[in-house]
This record gives sequence, C-alpha cells and structure tokens, in this order.
Amino acid sequence: MSLSLRLPPNLPHPALTTPGARGSPAIRLLRRRLFPGLLVLALISLPACKLVRNAPASSADNHGASSEAVNQGFNAAGYVAGIWDQQLLPYVAAQAVPATTVLAALRDNADAAGKAYGHRANDSTPWNFVVRGDGVITAANTASRAATIDVALLPSTSPPAALPAADLRIQIGPVIAGTAVRDAADFIKFGSVTNQLEFAQVSRAINDRIRDQTLKDFPRDNLVGRKVSFRGMFTAPASGTLPVIAPLSLGIMEATP
Repeated sequence: MSLSLRLPPNLPHPALTTPGARGSPAIRLLRRRLFPGLLVLALISLPACKLVRNAPASSADNHGASSEAVNQGFNAAGYVAGIWDQQLLPYVAAQAVPATTVLAALRDNADAAGKAYGHRANDSTPWNFVVRGDGVITAANTASRAATIDVALLPSTSPPAALPAADLRIQIGPVIAGTAVRDAADFIKFGSVTNQLEFAQVSRAINDRIRDQTLKDFPRDNLVGRKVSFRGMFTAPASGTLPVIAPLSLGIMEATP
C-alpha cells in the first residue's frame, strides 16, 4: 500500500476559521486525538516506499563504449586464417633471404641491411626481416613455455664435427612472442583494421597459428646436434644479442647423429 499525506495549514472545519479558534480547548483536544492516528497511518505506509539512489555515470557513459565492445565484431583468427595459405606462406616462400646474407649485412650496417632486405612501417619502427636457412641446433631451452632452440647456420648440408657458436634463436613455443611476422609482411597494414587493439590482435592470432600449425609436430627432446631447416621472420635485434625468429616453417632434417 502507498499513502501520500499532506497536512493543510488549517484544518478544514468552520470552527478553525474563526478568530482564536486555534487556541481553544476544543481544538487542542481535536488535534491531540487526530495527530496519533495520522502518525500511525504514515508509518504504515513506509514499507511501500522505496528509496532509489541515483546510479553514477559509468565510464562507458562518460567515454563511450568500452574497447572490448568496440572490437567485439573483429575476428582476428578469421582474418589470419584468410591470409595464411593464400598470402602469408607464399609471401615467405618468395621473399625469404638466406639468413647468412642478412646477418652479415646487419653486422656491417644495420640500417643499410634494413633498406636492402627488410621492411618497416615507418622510420620510427625497427626493421623486420624474412629469412630462410639450415643449421645445427646448439642448445635447446624446452623447460620454459616460451621454449627456444639456438641454431648455428650452415653454409653446406653437412653438419660440422663440433657444434659452432649459435647465430640465431628460433621460438618453438608454445608461447610465441613478438610482432615480427605481422610487421615483416608488407601487405599486413595498420589501415587494414580499425584501430591499434585490432592490429595487436592480428599479431596474437598469427602467433597462435604458428603454435597450433607450424610447431604442432616439432619434437621437444634430444634436439641438440640435430639439423633443422627453417623459414621465418625476426625483428632487428639489439647489438650483441641473437636474432629471435618466429618460424613459418621449421623441420628436423635428419636423425640424431
């Protein structure tokens, strides 16, 4: 039940309109009898009342829809699936430069090597390279989820008698890091998507596909000393550090010696 009470300034009785009526004994008695009843009725009506606090404006109200809502329609995995076989793998096969050539050029002049063999979106971003090669695994870090193998490049198909120093590092997952594949492929452009979040999702989807497809059958045991053949991308490394390759193709080429 909901009750709304409004007490008028004067009781609607003729006696109350006469001068001095408010202070008469009869009126005082009437007020004493009426007021408790009115108070009881008001208290009975309170359970039917409901106080509603004004909700504060959400961040979406103040700043627009959240980034998740804005990007919920973008399917990064679907985008990558659409370019994987038709564009990305053929691009790598056609554009890959021997890793020995690129690494030698980087040692001489990194910027010149980038201009000759690399790709970058603009002058403020690092160079990225597409390379291929054969090598011998000199070390394997498979204890980490971001597992890697160190590889010494071979100028020939015959493994050396002793393992040489590593020339590069190849990610074997399951965690694949970085944006080298996305950034080395000149047909994957920021303008192809709506915003920076979607561009980052493209890189993650590429790395997930490398894990699930390129590396799904790659062994994890007894790797040192075995020969591998690879194609992949890397971002120009800091001076004195190994290039870290995200592979688009990686395979063991021969059994354990």
